[in-house]
Amino acid sequence: MNRKPTQDEYYALMSPQRAAEQKAALASKGGANTVVLPYRGPGEMNVILMPGIVADPGHVAPVADVVRGFDLDGHDGTGAFPASTRPHVNYVSPDGRKGIDNQLFAVQGCVAGWRRSGFLPMIGNELRRAGGLSILLDVSGVDNWQNDDKVTVTLLFSADPIRRDGTSKIVLPDFTFRVNPNPEFAQSFARFDAKIVNGVLTTSVRDQVRMHEGPATTWSLSKARMRIEFPEDGSIKAVMGGYRDWRKYIASAFFQASDYENTISFNAPGMYNAIRRAADGLKDPITGEFTGISAAYEMEGVPAFIPPEDRDALAGGGQFGVAKR
Repeated sequence: MNRKPTQDEYYALMSPQRAAEQKAALASKGGANTVVLPYRGPGEMNVILMPGIVADPGHVAPVADVVRGFDLDGHDGTGAFPASTRPHVNYVSPDGRKGIDNQLFAVQGCVAGWRRSGFLPMIGNELRRAGGLSILLDVSGVDNWQNDDKVTVTLLFSADPIRRDGTSKIVLPDFTFRVNPNPEFAQSFARFDAKIVNGVLTTSVRDQVRMHEGPATTWSLSKARMRIEFPEDGSIKAVMGGYRDWRKYIASAFFQASDYENTISFNAPGMYNAIRRAADGLKDPITGEFTGISAAYEMEGVPAFIPPEDRDALAGGGQFGVAKR
């Protein structure tokens, strides 16, 4: 697994005299804490704000063959890569699909705080269960849940909180959720054309999907698509994939400075260099730089209802103005 920065790294680029001064000043605080740890660059410059100013400390990547995601670039791992894609490892999905692109997994996979049971997913999911912004997936136009070549999937945000049982962990099914009319969220509603084959729904590709994980966490996924399975208990298991702009991703990953380095367990310059190397898509036509990194996100949900008046507005493209592209 990746590790947080060490005390020795903080003092490494200081003169012996300055290092001795700082050790004495910080002794009562247990050494270099998260307030000063970012200032471990040359001349005590901030490596969170300028992660390229120090030598790459390295970043541990997972060794795996089977990874969730999608073939985003149309390349199955054999032959030459298309010019629009940086050569990279192709994975196989759990259901056997080849050419899976998920380079963000290669960056996040050995960071404890980003794993499924890690600090950040735990906090995000708990905030959502505790009354934060809830996400709706509306699957409509289905004639046959095994095979149907014309289905619509709409990604929405709700004005109502998730309901849960007395344990606070189990999300309760079959509640009604109003569609959120707030323009902050309504402008991000996204509609996909889709089809169902052998009980598995796959969507078309959208240029961009904007996800809201809460009032302060918003990010975009380019060339986005979804794959949804429908277990017999009425729940859903979905994967959404596409490309994230690695520069914006780094900005959100680093915004808590060394607090995140320590609670999530990574080294900012190592993470910065790793994600730059891993970026495999969204090639800039002017600079030739790859600005996107392939990614996939798991989603789980329970059955729910949308009020008839909201459903009518969605169907007519009325109040909520759901765009299709």
